[in-house]
Amino acid sequence: MFPSPSLVLSILIASIYALLSHLIWGGNENSLRKNGSMDKNSAIRRREFSFGVAKLALYWAVGSLGFGLGQALSRLLPFEALTIGEVHLLEGTLGCWSLMLIAKQLKV
Repeated sequence: MFPSPSLVLSILIASIYALLSHLIWGGNENSLRKNGSMDKNSAIRRREFSFGVAKLALYWAVGSLGFGLGQALSRLLPFEALTIGEVHLLEGTLGCWSLMLIAKQLKV
């Protein structure tokens, strides 16, 4: 059994927003170095990489939850703006970015 197209589109949009927020706010400020070669600090770099991946996963989870909450709240609103099929893009986007901003401010 395949998931509904609206669910797939919602997850795809939330994933794109999570990737954008990770690129904008950065996963780890110390992970970018001028010298990309492997040296004695390779263990530190691997740890920083895993921290960045964990941060991306966190943004994805929070963004997906926010997009879902925006979708649920859109059912209560009397108007429909920016919809793609059954996906309420405006409300989902606001919910997604709101929760990701809250997570960023809480330094989760």
